[in-house]
Amino acid sequence: MIEYNISQSTMEKLLAVARTLTTHRDLNGVLHDLLQSSLDLISGADFACVFLYDQRENALVPVGGVGFDFNVMKNVRLQPGESITGKAFIQRKAILLPTSDAIRQAQSNLTPEHDKLVRQAVGRPTNPVRSSIAAPLMIGEETVGVLVVDNYDTDRNFDERDLAVVTALADHAAVAVANAQEHSRRLALSQELKRTLQIQKQLLASLVTQSDGLTGLTKTLSRLIKRSIDIYDWKHRLVARVGEPCIDRITYPIQAGSQRLGQLEVCGRTIVGLQRVAIDQALLLYAIELLRTQALERERQHFQVDLFHRILEGDQTSSNVLATQYGLVNQSWNFVLLGSPRPEGLQDNRLMSGQSGLIAWEYRIAVWVKRYY
Repeated sequence: MIEYNISQSTMEKLLAVARTLTTHRDLNGVLHDLLQSSLDLISGADFACVFLYDQRENALVPVGGVGFDFNVMKNVRLQPGESITGKAFIQRKAILLPTSDAIRQAQSNLTPEHDKLVRQAVGRPTNPVRSSIAAPLMIGEETVGVLVVDNYDTDRNFDERDLAVVTALADHAAVAVANAQEHSRRLALSQELKRTLQIQKQLLASLVTQSDGLTGLTKTLSRLIKRSIDIYDWKHRLVARVGEPCIDRITYPIQAGSQRLGQLEVCGRTIVGLQRVAIDQALLLYAIELLRTQALERERQHFQVDLFHRILEGDQTSSNVLATQYGLVNQSWNFVLLGSPRPEGLQDNRLMSGQSGLIAWEYRIAVWVKRYY
């Protein structure tokens, strides 16, 4: 902080501002108190604006202020080093420009587009700034933004005491802004978690309440992300489809560890936000359901092989037990020889169930299952 003599009354006001700023958890509340305090504590100030650094745009973006039309000002994107605001940001120290000449020199690299927007926002197309102060908002070694205070209409120019006050406000504001942003991130995370849990409940409910779990799950996911969906199993068989087929699609593997169980295909090119959350949650449930389906299919294959051998062995009792176990109690079994010539003494190629031992090893056998009701 810059060391200049500040009156006792100003110091008391600064302390009161600091206490107020730290009580706010929302960024808008912090900005309102900060900007209003800037005008109250600095005689002649009629413009105050907070710029925060946006890393994605690599630009200082206005997020709030007084003394101008924010709907116009919000379109300004100052590069680090551009004008007094950008210079305070990269130099990491407060800058005082007490005269119009000093301001014009500092603004020499302000782009014509930004200069036009600022003049339009403050409603003074020709009236230049008389004096200006820009102080960086710093948290430790990180610069998060800049506080700018300008004087357009008052004859009094800013001095070193004003610089000290603005710097003190910026120091307090940096902590308050960081706290507000952290609170906002936590709140957003909490809300996203709640939405994620809600999505989980909807997807899980559709899986356990539908007779065809894959179809029910796919219908729910399609409704959540508003996209057409295809589901393929481990043999690349289409097992569920909701919506119309499409050309442009994104494919997501359905896996359990390193085992690939199938794939999810979603129409469209871009998946963002809660759509991606819903897909991530659904992929886990698809894996569970496909594992269950895979196990059932293996069980059916094992049953078919076992029943086939029991029939060939003429074990009618075991065959009936297996048939009953798998819901085939109303079945009639017929043995059919496929091949020629017929064995010696065999008058017909059809043998009733239980008559085994008459078929030579070189003949192929098929079992026909016919349902009679």
